[in-house]
Amino acid sequence: MVLVVFVVENKFKLTINRTLVLWLTFQPGEIRVCGSCHGVNSIDQKGGDAPTNQPEALRLLLEHWKGIPHQNPLMSLELEPRPKPRKSNVLRGAGKLAVIVKGSNAQSAQRAVTLSLSVAKQDCSTVAEFTTDTQGNYLLNSRKLPLLSKKAQLTFAIFSSATLLDKKSIELSAAPKGKIKARGICSALKKAFR
Repeated sequence: MVLVVFVVENKFKLTINRTLVLWLTFQPGEIRVCGSCHGVNSIDQKGGDAPTNQPEALRLLLEHWKGIPHQNPLMSLELEPRPKPRKSNVLRGAGKLAVIVKGSNAQSAQRAVTLSLSVAKQDCSTVAEFTTDTQGNYLLNSRKLPLLSKKAQLTFAIFSSATLLDKKSIELSAAPKGKIKARGICSALKKAFR
């Protein structure tokens, strides 16, 4: 929220103070600044010239922010079918899956992480909970995955402190002798990761 106060003179030469509340949205890393930093068109709102002072306060603030360590862990998620499939991103039933978490900053080390799974539109919730190593990495190998009667899109997501860190999907192909139907798929997949 930004509060802007300005003075307006109406047609009766009466001065009116106006307060305007603006709700501004920012993209990650975006900084909105005054005329000292980005300039004005020809005159400012009061009719004055562009400021001549340097944006020293902004420079000092940005230097301070750069010195503060990133508080959130940065992690990526990789899914590796084993054995390697002929088609990329397609996993065969009765195969295995390696779920690889890679940390990218110091806050990823020794971090409690939750791995969740959804199949198509069905949320299977938590599959595993683990703590990353001192480098922020973790490897989770599944047992043999269930044989499905229909192919399914598996979407894995990793969370830390309820914050989504990464999400990846892989297709699990149907097997000719697949016995697991849509209703039992979540429990069968959870068993593969115990």
